[in-house]
Amino acid sequence: MAVFGIGVNDIGTSRGTSDKHCPYYSRWHSMVRRCYSEYSLNKHPYYKDVYVCDEWLTFSNFKAWMETQDWEGKELDKDLLGNGKLYSSETCCFIPKRINSFFTERKVSKGLWPTGVTYHKRDRKFYAKFSCPFEGREVHIGSYDNPEEAGQAYNKKRVETIIKMVEKEDQKTKQIVLNFMKERYK
Repeated sequence: MAVFGIGVNDIGTSRGTSDKHCPYYSRWHSMVRRCYSEYSLNKHPYYKDVYVCDEWLTFSNFKAWMETQDWEGKELDKDLLGNGKLYSSETCCFIPKRINSFFTERKVSKGLWPTGVTYHKRDRKFYAKFSCPFEGREVHIGSYDNPEEAGQAYNKKRVETIIKMVEKEDQKTKQIVLNFMKERYK
């Protein structure tokens, strides 16, 4: 059975193996949809250059991989181990939703300044702000003379926060996240 014109559901539709309530099928179907559904790509254009490896286009292969992972209560992530463009066994892992959501950066100033930075004309200062997951609100980090300093303060706060977030995670998740942070914020 073809899924979005490219995926192959080779297991069938028996309950518990491939229907929409099966966690394996649900994750596989969502991954294929994000990459190959015209509707989904129009709604989320940042997936236009993302693809699924040939092996995982067959549901049974993805399911076999997922069964070897610690996936319960976690989301499939392609960014922390890879370049964010490929879903494969080498580039994917499962991580808690709160950590995965943390890496979805929001442009506070609509792209004029680094992420987390705004300019205030009245003060003639660049403000660094951060949506803190522990406080559930936006936190003012500080005011700076230029956008680069404010951006550095924002990045420093993100690194401190993610280190605190992964303290209680399993060793594998902790190592994946910390390695990613080391590469991203050199």
